[in-house]
Amino acid sequence: MPTVIRDKQINFKVNSEYFELAKVVFQENGLDITSAFNEFVQEVAISKTLPFKTVEEKEREKLIARLQEEVSTSYEALKADKGLSVEEARKAVLG
Repeated sequence: MPTVIRDKQINFKVNSEYFELAKVVFQENGLDITSAFNEFVQEVAISKTLPFKTVEEKEREKLIARLQEEVSTSYEALKADKGLSVEEARKAVLG
């Protein structure tokens, strides 16, 4: 594997508690902070994807799961003949 030139110095702030927890994970995997960050940047650059889900993606997944549960519950209620008639639904929605 060719040597990657590291020619960019970066300084940024992170949450100190998360940093210490992450540092332990890196050490357990034989990496120091610099190596871990360089591997992260290289992976993102090569794959053109993030190796984790963003906060927005996680929220979307939660919403989809909640909607699927609501649909499933409603479907089961309909199968058990506990659903609303069209008129009852219209009245509930329109008042």
